Amino acid sequence: MLDQAFENYKNISDEKPTLQQLANTVITCIDEMLSFVEVRFPIYVGMNERVPVTYLSSTKKEVKQKADKLRIELEKINDKQITGIVLNTLYSFSNQIKAVIQLLFKRYCTLRNY
Repeated sequence: MLDQAFENYKNISDEKPTLQQLANTVITCIDEMLSFVEVRFPIYVGMNERVPVTYLSSTKKEVKQKADKLRIELEKINDKQITGIVLNTLYSFSNQIKAVIQLLFKRYCTLRNY
């Protein structure tokens, strides 16, 4: 449902800001409901289900922010090889332009909690 709402939002013309705002509100509400269920009733969220695009987008932003903080700490170690391996992996995920990967909830939870 969240993915469909996001697709609908992308298809709305820029000439219809009211409709864009309404679609954005719908996306936000669905996202909040899904988060509520995920946190309070995790038994009902299949860990082998695909993560919605909006979840993936927010996770990519969080991973990038955490990688930026981690970069400062890794530079203190002064090992360019380790720093490069860790940061390249994190940034390659967070800098993807399109959400081309299909992430499962169990992998999403791992990334989000690293």
